[in-house]
Amino acid sequence: MGPRVQLPPEIQLAQRLAGNEQVTRDRAVRKLRKYIVARTQRAEGGFTHDELLKVWKGLFYCMWMQDKPLLQEELGRTISQLIHAFQTTEAREYPRQPLDTRPAFRERE
Repeated sequence: MGPRVQLPPEIQLAQRLAGNEQVTRDRAVRKLRKYIVARTQRAEGGFTHDELLKVWKGLFYCMWMQDKPLLQEELGRTISQLIHAFQTTEAREYPRQPLDTRPAFRERE
């Protein structure tokens, strides 16, 4: 067996956000907030469009997997507060990403 391939952090987070266990998803949301802050504070910049899209897909499935209404509402608030974690102008791109996760919206552009 060859060496393990290290996946980019955005993909790792997206996989954990879409996990089956709520504990795994909750931890991933907390780690995502810290990752956004750290990534956007770096001098070389923040996220590309594709990286944000991967994160949003993970968040989409995180919400999808949450089947309890009150917890889903809380998760929605938590996800909406992630915009405040961005330290750069990328905060303007963050709300646009959900539109790119749905193929029907992309076809209209």
